[in-house]
Amino acid sequence: MSFAEYFDYSVHNLTLLGMVMRFLAATLAGAVVGYTRGKTQHAAGLRTHILVCIGAAGTVIMSEFFIWSRGISGDAARIPAQVVSGIGFLGAGSIIVTGRNHVSGLTTAAGLWASACMGLAAGAGYFSCVLVMCTLILLVLEILHKVDKHYIRNSKQMFLYIETNKGVRVGEILSLMNQNGVQVYSFDHFGTDTEDYTGYRLNVEIENKDLTRHGLAAMVTDVDGVVYVSEI
Repeated sequence: MSFAEYFDYSVHNLTLLGMVMRFLAATLAGAVVGYTRGKTQHAAGLRTHILVCIGAAGTVIMSEFFIWSRGISGDAARIPAQVVSGIGFLGAGSIIVTGRNHVSGLTTAAGLWASACMGLAAGAGYFSCVLVMCTLILLVLEILHKVDKHYIRNSKQMFLYIETNKGVRVGEILSLMNQNGVQVYSFDHFGTDTEDYTGYRLNVEIENKDLTRHGLAAMVTDVDGVVYVSEI
């Protein structure tokens, strides 16, 4: 058997070379996704995504080994299926909800889940699937991230979180917004509600073309009794 024939055989069968190739594919795919998260200082970065991807690949390899090499009967998809559901616990650990109900880490959690799926594909020797998934995930994280940020910065409709001292009347805030060309669509209590502070959530649209999102937040911050303002 020539090396080319052995290589082709290894891609589709559980040989030592085939196993190494699958783990290397999982490592590379996890590294690509993990790098994009790690360079922006996310908790789940390069090493985390690589480990998730390698671990997922290992479950498929073990399933194949148990069934075809040891003759153990069972559902070959059972262990990989548990990986897909179980990775949710790791992803949930990267999601942070602050005291002011600001959620972050959802993209990182989704990246971990996608890395696990790439690892499963790599463990099955489905390298074309790994390549396509890795390429699309990279495009989403890198290119669409810039598009998303550009859209958010230029959008005139937003949710605004305002925290005030207890007992402060919010009529002045609403009046100020109306005078400066800001349309308020909804207004409700949200987040903080203690003896000292009260939180509110406003769905607003900036109709004044000269007023930016940052300018609106700064304007509301200057109102007496307002202690915190942010977008949510």
